Amino acid sequence: METFTKGRGLECIFLPERFPEDILQQFILFGDEHPGKQNPYAFPLQREILKMRLQTYLEALEWSRKGYIVFIDRSLPGDYVFALLNYRLGNISEKDWQEYLSLLDGIDVLEPSALINLAASTPVLLTFFCAF
Repeated sequence: METFTKGRGLECIFLPERFPEDILQQFILFGDEHPGKQNPYAFPLQREILKMRLQTYLEALEWSRKGYIVFIDRSLPGDYVFALLNYRLGNISEKDWQEYLSLLDGIDVLEPSALINLAASTPVLLTFFCAF
């Protein structure tokens, strides 16, 4: 998208997804070692992803005010879906879920002007993510 847009003379920037790598690795390792058990890293992971996503949104807002088209890899609604899934699976306690919702409650961000959904097969996604 960035190449396509720049090729037409439009200023744009791509803001990639960022993860709290340390917590993500703990979350994955715990899930692998203790399948079916409540993952104590689910809430810290979702909270930190939310913080990083907010930073990305603020950065995108700065770029858009300069006249740039901004592409963001992930969205707050998508993060909410994963947090809700972890809550429903029992990985996030009621107390932590309420804290997560309170963090979202104070957020007032601009809605995107367009959404692009790129679909890929699981093997393609795994190849992409394992490259990092």
